[in-house]
Amino acid sequence: MMWCVTEHLTPMVDSVIKISEELTQIETLQHHMRIREQSHRDCMCRPTDALQPLPTHSFVVLLVLCAAAESTNARVQWMSILESVRRS
Repeated sequence: MMWCVTEHLTPMVDSVIKISEELTQIETLQHHMRIREQSHRDCMCRPTDALQPLPTHSFVVLLVLCAAAESTNARVQWMSILESVRRS
């Protein structure tokens, strides 16, 4: 049976606390980026100006661009998941 020496445990605990704080900061940043990306996507993909509607061809182009952006976002998300699993 191994016993821990408190001098060795303290630096390890400090490292765990530091990593935990950094992960919390990363989670906060990711949440902020998700909200920001969603708000920009909603503004771009859903014209809200009812007083000046877009011409039909412009609206179709806008929908195609939004679909392409969503497709790219989905591919990036899956690649990130696969990379995370591969590195585990």
